[in-house]
Amino acid sequence: MSPGSPASSGAPLQWPLLGVVVLLVLLILLTPGLLGLGQPSAGSPATQAVLIVDRAPGTHETPCYLPGVATLRYGRLDLGRAVPASWPVVSAAGLHWDDWVNQTDSLSVSVASAQAPVAVNVTAEFVDANGAVGYFLGAYAFEVLGPTIYLASLTPGLDPGTSSLPLTDLPQSLPLLASATGAGP
Repeated sequence: MSPGSPASSGAPLQWPLLGVVVLLVLLILLTPGLLGLGQPSAGSPATQAVLIVDRAPGTHETPCYLPGVATLRYGRLDLGRAVPASWPVVSAAGLHWDDWVNQTDSLSVSVASAQAPVAVNVTAEFVDANGAVGYFLGAYAFEVLGPTIYLASLTPGLDPGTSSLPLTDLPQSLPLLASATGAGP
């Protein structure tokens, strides 16, 4: 057998496979969030909060939930409710936010309304281990007519992705805007 033959040196080296393995190892080592070590930094995707709108079949209430996308405790969660005079609602200006639910050091907060239309205003504050604070905010309005829920963002630059959904497609997760992070109090 010659020294360079496959029988004498084992299987030929798979360079593309070796390259993929090296890249994966580098990503794992350079991205601590993939290992789940420690608390994420404020404003990072792991601290993102969302608004979930729901309506169980056969009910007349529209509950809204404000949780995070991961199991994280928020420094403060605020969810306010207002009842607009008519639909469509185009702005949060002039709405009277009369029903606030506020939680500190919490995973989520919720409010339900049997009135239609209804608007919700939400803020999630996340404080990381270094004291940096990240905020996620938004305001939405909802109207239920027959088998359809209509959605409208009341926050400039915040797009719900759709203006209406069949009630059978609920619950629906709606994005919130991430505001600038800064030092804690």
